[in-house]
Amino acid sequence: MGSLNAMLMGELIRGCDRLSASSRNSVSDFVLSRESPSGGFMDRVGRPDVYYTFFGLASAFALGLRLNDSHKRFLEAIDPSTLDLPNYAAYMGSLGLSRYFSLLKKMRSVLVRSAARLPLRAKKNPLTQKFPLTPESSPYTIFLSLMGSAISADDRGPILDARERIDAFHVDSGGWSNIKGNSEASLNATAAVLAMFGHARVKVDENDIKWLKAQQLPLGGFLSSSKAPLPDLLSTATALAALKMTGEKPDYPVVDFIQFHWRSDGGFASTFMDEKTDCEYTFYGLLALGASHR
Repeated sequence: MGSLNAMLMGELIRGCDRLSASSRNSVSDFVLSRESPSGGFMDRVGRPDVYYTFFGLASAFALGLRLNDSHKRFLEAIDPSTLDLPNYAAYMGSLGLSRYFSLLKKMRSVLVRSAARLPLRAKKNPLTQKFPLTPESSPYTIFLSLMGSAISADDRGPILDARERIDAFHVDSGGWSNIKGNSEASLNATAAVLAMFGHARVKVDENDIKWLKAQQLPLGGFLSSSKAPLPDLLSTATALAALKMTGEKPDYPVVDFIQFHWRSDGGFASTFMDEKTDCEYTFYGLLALGASHR
């Protein structure tokens, strides 16, 4: 079975495959519109940004797009020692993805169809080398670090080794928090743990699944926490992916909710109320479409 990274990329590709031809063209045009001529993908104010570059490259790869040849130079100009963990993870993922765009189109097409050997592969995990895991590492930190390794469902060691750290963030009423000792679980932490455990076939308590499912509203979207004012696309996408990896289904249909976040420029926005689109939420829109398909 493929790595955690490859499985998520497979869901992204499935999301692209669910689009009609005209919708796919619209989303593709949006992704290409966020590509900077000097390399990298742009943030919401139009500046090339390493974090958004990962989401742009991943979406472009899943859509089978042809990109300009400046992205590798953009990445090589970045000093990785200055980056925090989320940006460093995006940087390493972008480096891996950028190599695929130098392949011939036919070869890239084969890789897209198979969703195999994606995107970062290394004998040693560069994320944990730069940001070593400690007892204080949150579930989200552990998830990001494991995303940088080539673990497969047949290599459960890294997740089992992290189990004690993860359990320290468990909430008695169900779910996990990224803050140790917190009495309130968060969807970010819970989805991260369930995705890791589901991928490695680690048994999950029903109360944790129940907590995650309880964050879904009848309209289809998931709340980031029980106190969040609105469901959002990121939380919905990650919840759907986590449920799918644990063999569970959401209680309510989600396709209409995802559709409500698609804007006229071809990109996706974060919430009902947001009209601004970007590469990150377009990635999550496609991921949600793929993970919602059974």
